[in-house]
Amino acid sequence: TSVLTFPYIQPHVPHPELSNALLLLYCAHSLALMSVLWFREQTPFRFAWLVHSSDLLWPILITLFTHGSSSPFFLYFMFALLAAAFRWGMRGALLTAMITVAAMAGEAGALTLPSMLRGFGSHFDPDIFIVRSVYIVIFGFLIGYMAESEKRRQAETLSIAQVSARVRVDAGLKGTLQAVLQEILNIFAARQLLLVAGEVETGSTNIWRAERLDQESEVVFSWGHLDQNERGTYAFEFP
Repeated sequence: TSVLTFPYIQPHVPHPELSNALLLLYCAHSLALMSVLWFREQTPFRFAWLVHSSDLLWPILITLFTHGSSSPFFLYFMFALLAAAFRWGMRGALLTAMITVAAMAGEAGALTLPSMLRGFGSHFDPDIFIVRSVYIVIFGFLIGYMAESEKRRQAETLSIAQVSARVRVDAGLKGTLQAVLQEILNIFAARQLLLVAGEVETGSTNIWRAERLDQESEVVFSWGHLDQNERGTYAFEFP
């Protein structure tokens, strides 16, 4: 879409041929990257950082030849923000936003030099730079927040699915409780988990305990009845 719409603003660009070439290379890079990732189930951490660096480098190069911070291709930075948020969450999105603002500031400073001004034919508009920098920071925060919320929901769904998968009718009450408590213990990386249940009709109270003595040991499961004195320790009124 960017390549198709770009000829309409070519009269306002000092180097239309070079700008078009950069846009075509950017599209070719994106298609090649999509083809590579299509056949890979996992990507190394170093490869992700390399791709993210290129996501930031391309908008910097394109905007440098299309009026700097006033470039209509300023929105290409949003791709980097989205990728950072869904890769690394809020921290990644905010860090990318800070790097983007710093790159825009460096680009703006370079375009104020007489030699760069003659070569690129661009001008620096401080009002547009300030507004777009604020946009980048706000979008980085919002995108990071949405990505964190989505990851949290996915983690909760996965946890519920893992616990539900442990419930088996053929295992009986004791076997099911043992499996479920062990799974919950693993999810929260806890050392001990207690489940206390009281019967209203009989007045008896039962306690199930799942405990891991150390990180490498197996989970120890035990259960028993609580007497009247012990019951008050667990069965207390909530405010």
